[in-house]
Amino acid sequence: MSPWLGMALVLGCLGLLVGVVKVARARLDLDPEWARKLVHMGMGFVTLSFPWIFRDTWPVLALCGLSVGSLALLRLWSPLRRLAGGVLHGVDRVSFGEFYFPVSVACLFALTHGDPVRYTIPVLVLSLADAVAALVGTRYGQSPYTTKEGRKSWEGSLAFFVVGFFATHVPLLLFTTTGRLESLLIASTLALVVMLFEAIAWKGLDNLFVPLGTHFLLGFYLAMDARDLAARLCVTLGFVALTLGWRKRTTLDDAALLGASLAGYAFYALGGWPWVLPPLTLFLLYRWLNRGEAVAHRHSIVAVVGIAGPAILWLILHRLNVRGTHHAAFTTCFATHLAIAAFAHRAWKHPRKRLGPLAMRGLVLGLLPMVGVLALRNLASGEGFFALTVRLGGLGAGATVGLGLFLYLQPHLRDCPDDGPRWARQAVCGVTASGVAYLLTAPWL
Repeated sequence: MSPWLGMALVLGCLGLLVGVVKVARARLDLDPEWARKLVHMGMGFVTLSFPWIFRDTWPVLALCGLSVGSLALLRLWSPLRRLAGGVLHGVDRVSFGEFYFPVSVACLFALTHGDPVRYTIPVLVLSLADAVAALVGTRYGQSPYTTKEGRKSWEGSLAFFVVGFFATHVPLLLFTTTGRLESLLIASTLALVVMLFEAIAWKGLDNLFVPLGTHFLLGFYLAMDARDLAARLCVTLGFVALTLGWRKRTTLDDAALLGASLAGYAFYALGGWPWVLPPLTLFLLYRWLNRGEAVAHRHSIVAVVGIAGPAILWLILHRLNVRGTHHAAFTTCFATHLAIAAFAHRAWKHPRKRLGPLAMRGLVLGLLPMVGVLALRNLASGEGFFALTVRLGGLGAGATVGLGLFLYLQPHLRDCPDDGPRWARQAVCGVTASGVAYLLTAPWL
């Protein structure tokens, strides 16, 4: 088919879809969430045809640009928005999901080079699992959990898992040479991990996280045997069970706990158990460092991103075999966050005490557990006393710089807010501290 004809056909189908949903909403008094998700599923089914319509990537990129431009005009120009009948903007929440949808589809087509199976599985998960989760949660959700934007439901997340499982398992079983057991394990693990992506997403980011996460995970899992896949599934289930079982002892809300599970899985998948110990130590000790404070689930997924985001950069450098001692820098990042948490709690709890001694105590409390982590890692790897001394020196210097930078950057040290800017500053402190540790240890090891 001519690419121009294909583009015209796709645009015509999308216009017809919006028109049909608009009429259905007017005549059937359709709920705004249902109208939005019907368009979502319809767009997904249309884009499923791309590997059979387009040979080159440029028509898909052009359609993406046209879609984003049209959606922006629809959002900004009220006469056009009234003409569309509120099909996409009838839900009373801020979301940019309609923009992320065409972007993710274009990225998938470019990444898979039109491979039907590797393209259609992420699009099926995006189109069906996400929409069914929202609809089931809206209609049957009786067990809510807290998120950055309000509430989602466990019923909706379970529906996402079930649909995501079949959207992965059936194509792998029917259209690839993947074995039955491997297909079952891939579908189970992928659906569980991507469900965590959906649970933590906000402002429509699930339309970006879900399909791209599915694509990359599918590529990793197809190269594994059944034993490795079973280990990944057990580890993922273990992290979810641990974080949710710790719910009454943490200040994280439910979505942030699921985000912590996802971060733990990422650390394990990319680096193995030595890279899990520093974040796990912070997670388990955070509440102990803040003892005496009433448990309130006040920290959202932004806190998890601010803490885990900078650290994962070192794991990526490790995977890329960049020269240096990345694990020491990685551990220093979490030692800094632990020291900041210990200091901030004591500064709030003891308003009459000077900040200097409180900062020193927080630094010691943050460093001691991570000293144990580095010593354990050094013992397991069989490296000598000199290597451990260098790493501990980098750890101490880096955490000191990171905590000092926090004291300089963060206003209201006696009552640190839990807003986004605070976690952005703390992320900068973590990056700086770990960078100092890397610079001090890399020449020696």
